[in-house]
Amino acid sequence: VLEAIVGNDGSYSVENIRSGKYLLKASSKKYYFEEIEVDISPKSLTLPVLNPSKFQVCGSVSLKSGSENIDELKLGIMEFVDSKTSLQYFPFKPPKFCTMISGGKYSVFIESPLQGPQFLPKSIEIDLKEPKSDLLFEKFSAQVSGKIVFKGITNLEKVELILSQGDRQISRK
Repeated sequence: VLEAIVGNDGSYSVENIRSGKYLLKASSKKYYFEEIEVDISPKSLTLPVLNPSKFQVCGSVSLKSGSENIDELKLGIMEFVDSKTSLQYFPFKPPKFCTMISGGKYSVFIESPLQGPQFLPKSIEIDLKEPKSDLLFEKFSAQVSGKIVFKGITNLEKVELILSQGDRQISRK
């Protein structure tokens, strides 16, 4: 294995290489490069230009204090190519997520378990040309209010209000 340091402009050089076939691979935390087979000979002393095939996409989910513990969420990534779409899911443990995806136009969203919390924004549109590390989703939480009106009744009894969703109930007296 021969290694080279890459300069800020992307240039590199490796010395004392013998003729033959080699696998050329670049690695980085924020970029993914495909391996390329190269043939080095006195006639071919220049290596091909390497372009990243994937970029790191990272972000976080803000669950707010006092929130229920969520063990696993799914990062949904919908890609738009011409008039077609493709969808991939990546499970992750909150609050941070990170994955590698190819450059392109995407809609990124958080999917929670059945009847789990919702997140805002509903999705983030990205045109991926470089690593992205600042995606932020926040758990939707609201305070709602209303009023019960008893027409013609002046002596009110205690009233229990129940707000339910599936098997989940919130009760206030």
